[in-house]
Amino acid sequence: MVLALDTALPTVLLDGTQGVMGHPSPGACWPLEDGCRADSDCVGLSADANAPRVCAPYKTTAWANTDNTSSCSVDADCATIAPYTCNTSANNPNPGSAYGGSAGIYGPNGKCRGVTWALECAPSLGAAKLGPGAACTYSTDCATGHCLVPAGGGASYCFGGCLSDADCVSGTCQPGSYLGISASFCQP
Repeated sequence: MVLALDTALPTVLLDGTQGVMGHPSPGACWPLEDGCRADSDCVGLSADANAPRVCAPYKTTAWANTDNTSSCSVDADCATIAPYTCNTSANNPNPGSAYGGSAGIYGPNGKCRGVTWALECAPSLGAAKLGPGAACTYSTDCATGHCLVPAGGGASYCFGGCLSDADCVSGTCQPGSYLGISASFCQP
């Protein structure tokens, strides 16, 4: 299943650098070493009951600032950097122009992709937000910060990793791919 996306996380800071990504300092209680598969993997990892950890896509990068990655015009220019992709407006989604005119969810266009996504126990947007598979309009509606829009049309729904249908507020637990992550998540 190919999905369009509208993510609330990560954010872009005022100076243009992208936040909510990277590796936390030693001693941080997040993320789990092996990631997560469902919200149940994240129970007890938050000190704030109003913002429990949820199994959500987490942006990681090897660079402190993705603006500093190598410049490129084609994928071959990135041959020494995995995953060998040159960000362009065609392969770097920018829902609602949230990242400005020359960037997207994977970082700046015209730069080698130095960003990957993995499921991690990330801070939620709040315990009162919608859970895995729930119908949503905006990413800020969802605890994970990710409201997915089916490519073929249909109702949008909150991303949520799952192990079984019981992990889904709505829909069923199905394998799929989102932001390059192959995992099971709640889908209509």
